[in-house]
Amino acid sequence: MTTPCFCIYLRQAARKISNIYDEALAPLGINVAQFSTLRKIRRAGSISLSELARLSELDRSTMGRNTKVLQRMGLIEHVASDDHRETNLTLTTEGRNLAERGAPSGTGRRKKSKHGWAGMARNNCSRSCAGLTVNNERRPHTVA
Repeated sequence: MTTPCFCIYLRQAARKISNIYDEALAPLGINVAQFSTLRKIRRAGSISLSELARLSELDRSTMGRNTKVLQRMGLIEHVASDDHRETNLTLTTEGRNLAERGAPSGTGRRKKSKHGWAGMARNNCSRSCAGLTVNNERRPHTVA
């Protein structure tokens, strides 16, 4: 008998939940990854690309490509930082409106995904996943 791989199950669950959110956000023309980026920028008000990448657990070049798409869509813009060494990202008016309009869609999808987790303690799962993302230190390990 084989031992189930928690990593594989978690990745499959994450993809399914992402698909639920992508479906809900489709009428707005964005996906859940883009929505998450908009929300992070909204919370910060103004944020450097490096800091946004760090918060998103992505490398800077990947976040740069992702934000260029949002910039072409007219949802974010670059502004000079206080020290003028780096530019910061801020939401445009359209980006702020979209981040606000997307929130209710996400709430409806949370209800849908909650019902699909029959018997699972959703709050425990949320706390466990949040705990995993808090520690930014990457530790090598062996897979049994």
